[in-house]
Amino acid sequence: MDELFDTMVEKAKDSFPDLKIFEIANELSSREKSFSTRLSLDLAIPHAYSTDVSEPICVVAIAPFGLQWESEKASVRLVFLVISPKDDPEIHLNILAEIARILSKASIVHELLRSETSQSFIEKLQKARTLLSDWEQTMTDSPPKKFIRTDGRQTWEPRPINIHPG
Repeated sequence: MDELFDTMVEKAKDSFPDLKIFEIANELSSREKSFSTRLSLDLAIPHAYSTDVSEPICVVAIAPFGLQWESEKASVRLVFLVISPKDDPEIHLNILAEIARILSKASIVHELLRSETSQSFIEKLQKARTLLSDWEQTMTDSPPKKFIRTDGRQTWEPRPINIHPG
């Protein structure tokens, strides 16, 4: 798992050159030892804060045949790594909740796992997000769920440059 964290943080470093790979990877490993970020059979969302990022970044790894998740002696096939600015815990928690909400549907996870390119993955993720929000709005007859920040700043949106299936 340490190698996976190193690789994913290295990819995040493409967008944030000052990111300290060793520091973030160690934080991720420590968290896994004390509390697993594995949410389901197929999904894990390791996450960390950093003073080296100015905005949240998400790096995705796809392991079609499963990846041993040491903290639980189980495997996962989809890993979303989230790194957020240390001074913005609200957006960090909102991103984690949004990923968990969207990927709580097994059919969405299975469709994402079938992606052959990063662009295809992003398109499927955005479509699932929209469809799920529309469905939830229809079921509740209330305004769509949005993560609106109390400070009025923009809500999180996935960006192609930050997502790397691999």
